[in-house]
Amino acid sequence: SAGKVEDAKQLGAHEVVLSRDPDAMAAVEPLDLILDTVSADHDMNAYLGLVRRHGTVVLVGAPESPLSVAAFSVIFGSKSL
Repeated sequence: SAGKVEDAKQLGAHEVVLSRDPDAMAAVEPLDLILDTVSADHDMNAYLGLVRRHGTVVLVGAPESPLSVAAFSVIFGSKSL
């Protein structure tokens, strides 16, 4: 959320992207690593589209229901979950 941007930067983040901002998400260059700490249900495919080939997504949160991941989000990018 917008209220956590400064906290993230103080903890060492080089860049912060608000996932609820479609324009900001569309402007993201491919990432090597995504650390997903969201414990609520969310669209994992939106994050997988941001990871570069051979990139990694680390899931730390524990959603209540299984995440729905489109097969092509993983196959074409050779991403690690």
